[in-house]
Amino acid sequence: MKEPQEYRKETDFSKDLSNFLDWKTIMYQKGLDMSSIIETTHQTRRNNGIPDIKVEIKSPIKMKWRYLTNPFFIECKIDNIEVLYWLNQILRYKYKPGSENQCRMEKYGDYHVVVSTPNWLEDNIWRNIPTNENNWLSNFFLVRVLWHLGIGVLVKERGIMKIYFNEHEVLEIE
Repeated sequence: MKEPQEYRKETDFSKDLSNFLDWKTIMYQKGLDMSSIIETTHQTRRNNGIPDIKVEIKSPIKMKWRYLTNPFFIECKIDNIEVLYWLNQILRYKYKPGSENQCRMEKYGDYHVVVSTPNWLEDNIWRNIPTNENNWLSNFFLVRVLWHLGIGVLVKERGIMKIYFNEHEVLEIE
């Protein structure tokens, strides 16, 4: 994958991320038999209300409180402000059309949805501290907001890609 500052368009980032993740292994806890090969499909049609990347797992993965949905989706954005701006779109991906979970506004919905930006795939995203009014939205704050809405985040931490749904449900990708 390219360096984060090299991405100017969301579609370039999502296509590279999809290719990078295809046929990787996703696991809940190392050493336990809770891993699966993932297969990604980059959604190429735009403006049709579907997330950027569809991820299918070959075997079920049980996290602390629930199973990872098959498929789950990854929505890519260029930066934190875009994540916030398109939050309504991201929330909509959690539900099947006409779902009772949507009517009840069930926090986790019918599908797991994960969000990522190029900057979140740099090591140590948690050190992002706002320095001026143009950079007021810290990664830490935004991630917490997404977790409270039932949305996961794909980040890189110490060289390992991880999907956080909260502090206790963390998946690693190898």
